[in-house]
Amino acid sequence: MRNDHEAVVVALPDLYPMNKAFPHVSVQELSEGISRNFTRELEAKGIADARIVERFHVFCLKHDLEALVLAAEESLCRRLGTRQLVRNWVLPMENQNNDRPPKVVVEELFNEHGKRYVAKADAPHILSSASYTDIAARCPQCFAPFVKFIDSIKP
Repeated sequence: MRNDHEAVVVALPDLYPMNKAFPHVSVQELSEGISRNFTRELEAKGIADARIVERFHVFCLKHDLEALVLAAEESLCRRLGTRQLVRNWVLPMENQNNDRPPKVVVEELFNEHGKRYVAKADAPHILSSASYTDIAARCPQCFAPFVKFIDSIKP
């Protein structure tokens, strides 16, 4: 970031598991903690350039990518070979119960359709054939602000 004054860095961790690296139980606490650690690292390296801090942005997801997979409902249906899903999860997906996180819901859906969910293969396939704007509309708390930011820096 010091060498490329147009570089922008985005951190996009998920909230869970909580309290890893430093204490946090909310998206705001995680975001603030990451920003604080970044600033501390700059200071430790003797870098006192406020422009670098201004180009470092933190957006957090509440859950792993499976919350976005649930939001990509049409694409998820195609992957499962069905026209409609029996929705048994919380809306918006970002509020899904932590005792039954989105990944568990997605695994259950795959099982109900006689398939096994393989995150590394299925999530990219589902998400790549979905509209990111539709997903953002269905995940307004955390994913939508990230999408808005990305759209704002597009040339």
